[in-house]
Amino acid sequence: MKTKTSHQNNLIEEGKDNWESTNEYRNKVDVICKELSDKYSLILSAKKNWFRRLLIRIRFWREKTRKINELSSWKNLHLGVQ
Repeated sequence: MKTKTSHQNNLIEEGKDNWESTNEYRNKVDVICKELSDKYSLILSAKKNWFRRLLIRIRFWREKTRKINELSSWKNLHLGVQ
């Protein structure tokens, strides 16, 4: 039994690379970095212990990397209609 769909999604070759080179992606990354730096700057300014500050910076880096990777992960197969 064949079914005909009105919208067919086709995978675009190098979809992830194309997505990461767009201005929209860069703007979203900038927003993520700005939000996280605002969040962690208050926490960092309150801590005086250098070791705790180091741990907070590592936590900041890990969270930033995780959120950016969610934008362009392979789970988000970039589909487009051709």
